[in-house]
Amino acid sequence: MTLQVMRGIPQGEVASQMTNPPNDKIVPFSQGTPATPSGPASRTGFPQRGAKLSFGGLKKIQQKPKLTGLQARLAEAKKAEQQNESNGCSGNGGSPETRSNRLALILDCSGSMDGERMESLKKATESFLQCLSLGPQGDTSIACETFPPLAGASYPLTIDFTKALLSAWALDTTGCTPMAEAMELVITKYPITRGILMSDGQPDSETKVFDQARRFAEAELPIDCVHISSCSAGEACLQQVAELTGGLFIKFTDLDSFVKSFKYLSPKLRPLMLSGRVGAEELGATSLLGQGGAQGKGAQK
Repeated sequence: MTLQVMRGIPQGEVASQMTNPPNDKIVPFSQGTPATPSGPASRTGFPQRGAKLSFGGLKKIQQKPKLTGLQARLAEAKKAEQQNESNGCSGNGGSPETRSNRLALILDCSGSMDGERMESLKKATESFLQCLSLGPQGDTSIACETFPPLAGASYPLTIDFTKALLSAWALDTTGCTPMAEAMELVITKYPITRGILMSDGQPDSETKVFDQARRFAEAELPIDCVHISSCSAGEACLQQVAELTGGLFIKFTDLDSFVKSFKYLSPKLRPLMLSGRVGAEELGATSLLGQGGAQGKGAQK
């Protein structure tokens, strides 16, 4: 075998270096105890073939568990809130009552909403709240009242969208449809700038609902109304509430479209409907009525 000359070593010393290498120590690991052979070592200081290595004291790298589902979405919303604050998008001071956009969700949680409709409402509300928290909307606060009242699902004006997201998943179905009572709570308790009313059917009393709608109109507070049902029960009532208060009326028969498009009632996206750039077809709705004219499949002004 021909030996090649090693750089920096005289040719006569090459063989000596190859046959009698120095007994260097094993270079220790940066963390923990260096590897030690459990069998005999060779002259090089490295274990012979067949010897077993034991790594004592090595620190195991702990990976954070990957967040999934609601936890991931809550973490995302919280991160966005912190980012908005660091970017100076914190609105008018720290008070929810002084924000430029003070919204109130008024949500139907009656027995007719049981099943797929309630699950769709949870998802739609979550999407809406994420749109508030993820966008540059530090000037917005949100409140919620349900009818019938539900502990854990209703809350006063807040800028804590993470807490609001948790409350959205506390929505459930129970009892009748006291829509007017929820409207009265909102206009009495909260200094809002706009209401968002969602229902799938007829309220307990249309007369009381219209009375409260007139209170909103006198205070120049619009109520956007959303009807989700393949039937027409309660549809005319919500149309009239929207008309009385100067709000929008949207009709959905497809729940997936409702989930996807409910966020368009956020301050960031609502102007797209008012200007006509987004109509009923883009929303997946059967009709869109209100400011900007009638739009949609068979909608009449």
